[in-house]
Amino acid sequence: KLVKLDWNSNLLWQSDNLGFHHDLSFSEDNDIYALARKVEYIPELNLTHLTANDYITILSETGTLKKSISIATLLLNADIAIVHDDIEADYPRDTELKAFIARIEDGSIYSFFIPLLRKAEQIYEKLSRPKDFLHTNTINIVRNKTPGSYYELFKNDNILICIRNQNLVAIVDIEKEEIVWSWGTEELEHPHDPLILNNGNMLIFDNGYKRNTSRIIELNPV
Repeated sequence: KLVKLDWNSNLLWQSDNLGFHHDLSFSEDNDIYALARKVEYIPELNLTHLTANDYITILSETGTLKKSISIATLLLNADIAIVHDDIEADYPRDTELKAFIARIEDGSIYSFFIPLLRKAEQIYEKLSRPKDFLHTNTINIVRNKTPGSYYELFKNDNILICIRNQNLVAIVDIEKEEIVWSWGTEELEHPHDPLILNNGNMLIFDNGYKRNTSRIIELNPV
C-alpha cells in the first residue's frame, strides 16, 4: 500500500494494496505515478509459469486509483522482443506444505513419505514461483523544461521507465498508452535510474550485470 502521514506520523490516507514497489513521482497537479505489481498468467509471455507483471499506476492526491497500464501490454503492443530471463520474483514460498511436512517428520508413522513430499515441494515451488522478467525499477514524469527538449518524445507528462530485466529504458505516452521510444537491448545490463538532463540527453546507470563492470551513460535519445 501507499500511505500518507502528517509530520506527527498520523495516518492521513492509505491506498488499496496494489503491490507498490521501487519508485514513484508526483505530477504538477499532485497526482501520484507509482510502480505496482500483480502476479498474473500471461500465456503470450509464458505458458508454464505465472508472471510478475508490473504496472504504471496513477493515483489522485488522496490515493484513489485513476489509471493502470500493464508493462506486459505495452511491450507486446510495441512488438518489442521480450527477454525471457529465468529470474524468479521474490515472493514467499508456500507455507502450508512446509508446515505439513514439519508435522509428520518427527517420529510419525508417515515419516517414510518425507522424501516424496520433499520432491513434491521442490516441483511445486519451481512451477508456482512467478517469473520476474518484467521487473521495472524507475518511473519519472517527463517535463519539457528547456528549449532543447522539443522532441515529441519529451512532451509533458510522458513517462520515463526502466525495465531492468529487459535491459530497456522506454518513454511511454500515457494518453495513448503506448511506448513511443525505447533503447538498451544488447547495450544495457540491468539498468537503473534513467533521467533526462536539461540539454535533452539522457543519463542512465548501467549495472553491467554480466560484464561485472558498471558505467554511467549519457545518451542522445534522438
